Amino acid sequence: MTMPETYRRTLDHIADARAQGARVVAGGEPPRPDSAGLFLRPTVVADAPDEALVMHEETFGPLVGVARFADLGDAITRANTAPGGLAAYAYTTDTTETFTLAGDLDFGNVAVNNVDAGIINAPYGGRRESGFGSEHGPEGLENYLQLKHIRLRHNAQ
Repeated sequence: MTMPETYRRTLDHIADARAQGARVVAGGEPPRPDSAGLFLRPTVVADAPDEALVMHEETFGPLVGVARFADLGDAITRANTAPGGLAAYAYTTDTTETFTLAGDLDFGNVAVNNVDAGIINAPYGGRRESGFGSEHGPEGLENYLQLKHIRLRHNAQ
């Protein structure tokens, strides 16, 4: 990580998840005990409750929270309660689930079966607390345009 604030927030989110009964199943510490700097192994926290910080705040560090859900509708409802909505990621081999996720997840970007929710020729932007507007693609250029309406009548005397 490049900022002490992000490093500290990531450690706080891990500690908060543990305090709420979640399990750290991978990572959670620096690469070596004597590591200097802002290094942290990629971390997976399992069985994190919805109230855990990692489940409803954007950590911006190498941390992901994972929780069980009853069915696809439950997963979508719980995901949509997050204050931010930049990107959502899902994995499925069911085409119906793919279209349900794409349509019902209230996120600016939904990636199914991959980890890249943004490409340069497609709009990229968030919802709710994750911002508004888009960058990339033709939609991203619209922020730089100043529109002008011109109305011309031919053969006016």
